[in-house]
Amino acid sequence: VFKPMTDHFAAMNQIHEFSFLRTIEKLWEGHANPDVAGVGISAFPSMHLCLAATIALYTAAMSRWLGRAMWVFTALILIGSVHLGWHYAVDGFAGIAIAVVIWFASLRFARWWLAPAMDLVAPRVAVET
Repeated sequence: VFKPMTDHFAAMNQIHEFSFLRTIEKLWEGHANPDVAGVGISAFPSMHLCLAATIALYTAAMSRWLGRAMWVFTALILIGSVHLGWHYAVDGFAGIAIAVVIWFASLRFARWWLAPAMDLVAPRVAVET
């Protein structure tokens, strides 16, 4: 499956050296030889995309235009990670989905957890009608 891609990268490496090819070789060596310590392959879900999506969510909460820019950046990371063979697309989509679920679950939890403290700081006033 990855043979055409690796052949293409090897040909491109003759023109300009790509350091990520050494990383690929080290990862493959660790995968093929279980005696090599400290090297492993774990691609699902993509933590690159999980982190990028978390940053995009955070920046979107602070600034609309910056949030949009970070979502574009997240999309570029998704495209690049699939194109370079680090991840399948499903790995990236899963990383993004996990980040979104954890973000909104954390938001709900924080509102629930902090509600009593917020009532002490700024008590709600009953409005008479």
